[in-house]
Amino acid sequence: MELIKRLENANELEYARIVYDYFIEVADNPLESFDDWIRRQLTDSCSELNHDFQLFAFDSLGNPIDHSGLLKDVRIAKTDFLLTLECAKEISMMQQGKRGDAVRKYFIDISNQVEEVEEIEEIYKDNDEITTEDIQAIVFKDKKADEDNLKPGDSFGAN
Repeated sequence: MELIKRLENANELEYARIVYDYFIEVADNPLESFDDWIRRQLTDSCSELNHDFQLFAFDSLGNPIDHSGLLKDVRIAKTDFLLTLECAKEISMMQQGKRGDAVRKYFIDISNQVEEVEEIEEIYKDNDEITTEDIQAIVFKDKKADEDNLKPGDSFGAN
């Protein structure tokens, strides 16, 4: 899935903007600024400052403003948000439309695969000849084969 690949290859400070860019392309209001969008998402998801995300502020020269500077008369030129991966996942799953549906389906599929691995591990827990890696390879290989057969525009794709 395109969004997941973008997140896997990014650092944590990029998560918020990656999720924004991914969903704003097809949003009802594509003119909504990043700051307005992310603040609305964080509020709607009941995310907590310093638990689910951190706020960073920068002056007009790009210098970071520490939290004590936020209380002073310092002009903030840019804010950025450091999201946990769980927070980025939650915000992604809240989105509407085809991309939101695809993200929810993706995470449900992953959750089901993890449950399947755990069930098989329980069955074979006393068998020294089969490893967790063997079980994961079987479960995830079947799913990977399904994904490889998708064509552009299929429901699991980037739309």
